[in-house]
This record gives sequence, structure tokens and C-alpha cells, in this order.
Amino acid sequence: MRNKANQWAIKKDRLGIMGFSAGGELVNLLTFSKNKSTNTAHDLVQKENPNFHILIYPEPLTVPKKVSKSAPPLFSLASNNDQCCSASIFKLLKAYREVGADVEAHFYSKGDHGGLSSIVVTKNLSP
Repeated sequence: MRNKANQWAIKKDRLGIMGFSAGGELVNLLTFSKNKSTNTAHDLVQKENPNFHILIYPEPLTVPKKVSKSAPPLFSLASNNDQCCSASIFKLLKAYREVGADVEAHFYSKGDHGGLSSIVVTKNLSP
């Protein structure tokens, strides 16, 4: 997209990436890859970080223990009772907070893994 930004009339510095579940794992791989700045990268995707990233109940395999203050801003969402993946959001939140990088994290109390769309809020309407 950055290669075509002028042609498509989009801002190069406002491109992010979003992933759900295993897609969140891929977002982490892309965002926190250690070889971003090497000359061996073959294209811009390998050389540049997204300007922000969004993780929705991401898989926990490639969560870095430390991030730099210049890490792309992160928005994350998970269910607290997601046995698979909510812990990865807590780890990233901690890493971001330790260096003062921009982070926002939201946790639903229930929803398990990937069940956020099925959460229904009910209200007792009886007198």
C-alpha cells in the first residue's frame, strides 16, 4: 500500500495492520520481527513496521517480552476468560507500559476465544 499510496490518495504514515486469533500472531510476527532494518529484506513489508496495529484475541506465540518506546501504537481486545490468548494481551500491555509506548487494551469478562460477537448485555426489567 505504501508503494501505491500516492496513486490511491492515501497517507503513507497512517497504515496499520489488524489480526484476529492466528491473524494476530501474524501481526505480531510482522510488527516485532527482528530483521526489519537489515538490507536482506526484499520488500517494504519486510523493512517497515505498520504505523499502528490491532490485535483481537491474538495467539500468544510471538509476544515479545520487551518493546521499544517507538513500537507502533497498539489497540487490543480479548475476553478475560479466553484460556488461550488473553494472557498475551496482558504481556504486551506490560511491555508497552514499561517503556511508555502507546497502548490501549480492552477485556470483556466473558466471551472465551473468538466469542466477542456473541456477548449479549441483559438488564433485569422486572419491577
